[in-house]
Amino acid sequence: MKTRRELLMERLSNYRTVPGHGPDISRKSDDELEDYVKLLERMFEAAFKQDDDVGSDGI
Repeated sequence: MKTRRELLMERLSNYRTVPGHGPDISRKSDDELEDYVKLLERMFEAAFKQDDDVGSDGI
């Protein structure tokens, strides 16, 4: 069975940051990592969500 941290690191592996500009995840607690992963997931979802208005080009 995987630990909480291993599961969080697995979820975090779906996202990339520019080298030297991301957080030092080795120093973060599990709670901080979970908050960071949730933030990335919400940002990704907001950036790529589908527009419900089919045919709309957003202009």
